[in-house]
Amino acid sequence: MEISNDVYVLGLLKDGMAYTEIIRNSSKEHWEKLLKYQLVRTDASGKVYLTEKGKVARVIGLKKFLRAEELETEMKHFDLNKISLHNKLLAITAIGLLLLLIYLLWSHGTIL
Repeated sequence: MEISNDVYVLGLLKDGMAYTEIIRNSSKEHWEKLLKYQLVRTDASGKVYLTEKGKVARVIGLKKFLRAEELETEMKHFDLNKISLHNKLLAITAIGLLLLLIYLLWSHGTIL
C-alpha cells in the first residue's frame, strides 16, 4: 500500500480545521485514506479532528503507521495453537535426538 507524498501531511493538520481546507491543500484521495484508516473524524459542522490513531500516526509517520496496521492485520491470521503445537513437537524431537546422541556416545565409551 503506497501513500502519496502529499504536501499536506498529518503534522500540519490542526484540530478544528475544515475538511475542505485539507482537500484544497492536498487531494481528495489523501483525505479518503485518512478517513478509511480512521485517522481523522469530522463533526456535524465539517471540522476535522485527529483520532487517537491519527495522533499516533502523526508521531511515527503515516507510512510507518500504515505498515504497522498491515502487520497487525497479518498477525491476526496466525493460528497460535498450531504454532505452539509445532514448537512442542520441535522441542520433543530435539530432546529425543539429544538423548540418542548421549546414548551412542556412552555406549562407545566416549563419555562415562
